[in-house]
Amino acid sequence: MEINFNQKSKNSIAYLVIEYAKLNQQLNDIPAQSFYFKSGLDANKLKLIKLKKQYLSVREFINKHSLADLISLKNEKEETLNGIDWSQLSIITRIYKGSLISSISSLTESISIKREFEILPTLNELFNDTERFILLVNVSD
Repeated sequence: MEINFNQKSKNSIAYLVIEYAKLNQQLNDIPAQSFYFKSGLDANKLKLIKLKKQYLSVREFINKHSLADLISLKNEKEETLNGIDWSQLSIITRIYKGSLISSISSLTESISIKREFEILPTLNELFNDTERFILLVNVSD
C-alpha cells in the first residue's frame, strides 16, 4: 500500500495528518534542521499545537456522528445549495455559496473516512499503525 500525496487540499484531514507528522518529526530532530527552522522554533511548536487541535476537532466531529448523520447533513447542504436562485449573486450570497460548497466538500471527505473508520484513531494510533495511516491519507482525498 502506498500513500497518494497528489495535491492534498489544505482543508483535508490528510493534509492535517501529513503536516503534523512532518513537523513533529522535524521537532524531534532539531539539530538536523536548518538555521531558518531553528530560528522559527517557537512558531513551529505553535503550528504543531494548532494542527493537533484541528485534527482533534475533526476527529471529534466524525466520531460523534454516524454515517447516516453525515450523509443527512451533506444532503441538507446540497438541498440548500440547489434551492437558492444564484442568478443574482451579491457578495454576501457568493460568500454563503462558497461556505456551502466548502461544507459539502468537508462532509464528503468525512463520509469517505467514516466508511473506512467507525472510530477515527488518535494521531498516535495512526503513527503507530502504518496501514491505517496510509488508508486515512488515501481515503481523505
